[in-house]
Amino acid sequence: MSTLAASGKVITMSPLLSTAIYLGLVVVLVFVVVTSIADFAGQRDEVASLTTMLAQLEGHNPAAVRGPSSDVTKPSGSPFLGGATVTIAGATLM
Repeated sequence: MSTLAASGKVITMSPLLSTAIYLGLVVVLVFVVVTSIADFAGQRDEVASLTTMLAQLEGHNPAAVRGPSSDVTKPSGSPFLGGATVTIAGATLM
């Protein structure tokens, strides 16, 4: 008799062992389902936050990022300084 056949015979002859194996498998499957749902919910939250960040970076909703700008004064004139060599510094300021 092979080992597989012998273990199959023990499992079928012992209802307590069969029940324990069945309950163990049910617990493992429930654990897999719960962790999969939790992972899906985490990915969904991450996608939502990344979508918001992308919209802000693309400038679709800049008011939500900066808030109300009624009390902020902007300097007048060009942000670039004059001359060929200082345009790099002006571009850095942007």
